[in-house]
Amino acid sequence: FAAMIFDFGFIHCDAHPGNLLVVHPPPGAPTSRTKLVLLDHGLYRELPEATREANCGLWRAMALQDAAGINRHCTEMGIDATTATVLPLYFTNRSAATRAGLGQPITASQKAELKELLARAGLLVEPRA
Repeated sequence: FAAMIFDFGFIHCDAHPGNLLVVHPPPGAPTSRTKLVLLDHGLYRELPEATREANCGLWRAMALQDAAGINRHCTEMGIDATTATVLPLYFTNRSAATRAGLGQPITASQKAELKELLARAGLLVEPRA
């Protein structure tokens, strides 16, 4: 799946859990590799090479919490600065400024900072009392 996107530049435009199937090999099979099967092949898009490269850089920058890289690659893809700031939250549950590594817990103050970041971007709706 990653090779399809990052190496070849093809995006499956409907990759929700209902269109992903995990196939485990039967007991005693000659291979022990689990396979990911993509279903519903009705809509794909091929990324232009420059966009594929910027997308690869963006994901790398998000994983490394590299704010400058996130901004640079977002700009290359026409993504505005506000969206670039909050984009890592969708995929890593942290901003580029959060120093906790991926998979590590974040503090209550870091959670509050993320909430404020979402509020400034107009993406946080306060629950009704």
